[in-house]
Amino acid sequence: MIKTILLSFLILFAGNAFAHAQSFTISHQYPTDQGKTHTEISPEIEIKNMTNSPLELAWEITESYLPEGWSTVVCEYKCNQGFEKSSTFTLAPKTSISNFRVGFRPNTHPGIGSTEVTIYEPSRPESSAVKVMFAASARDEVTSTNNNEGGGISNTTQVYPNPAIEYIMLNTDHQNIKYIEIYNIIGRKVLSYNVNHDREKYDVSTLPRGLYMVRLLDANKNVIDIPRFNKNNP
Repeated sequence: MIKTILLSFLILFAGNAFAHAQSFTISHQYPTDQGKTHTEISPEIEIKNMTNSPLELAWEITESYLPEGWSTVVCEYKCNQGFEKSSTFTLAPKTSISNFRVGFRPNTHPGIGSTEVTIYEPSRPESSAVKVMFAASARDEVTSTNNNEGGGISNTTQVYPNPAIEYIMLNTDHQNIKYIEIYNIIGRKVLSYNVNHDREKYDVSTLPRGLYMVRLLDANKNVIDIPRFNKNNP
């Protein structure tokens, strides 16, 4: 009898804990987007209230890795003023925000940036917290498609295979690529290579699973392109 009561209590407790833990969901934890240096780039997610009651949520910027000159805003129902690092909002029962986003503003500076936003319930911040890493890459307007003599970033380069497992290669019409730098989604350089010849393979086997951005540079370390690829570890 005691065992039956104890078992029932544990099942009830686990069920309540699970229901509480599932009070809200997010569509994905690593949203990314890319665009031009003169426009806002806004990777977004969906946040859904899974309960039958209004749900108060909070967001907080916990880390940012931004190139010099970049700025960000966070938007739920409204966009913050840029200097705000946290805010709260309320979701009605069984409703969602389909475009919760971070707006990256490159302000004419090419590069790769990321911002980590923690979303949580203020009533239980530690047990409900979900970290979302928003990332963006910005390139200049294209001014040349072959030799890049006019400056700017070419969009004629592809990285393959994509997803990659052991290596990546470049498919490009550009002849001035001399260096490759690979960055993770928080903007940290994880690999770099010299480019010696066409159809060269670049080892990425040691990288964890995830999304990566590639900076392709000329001899003077000017950025030619910033393609992306996914790393898969079967």
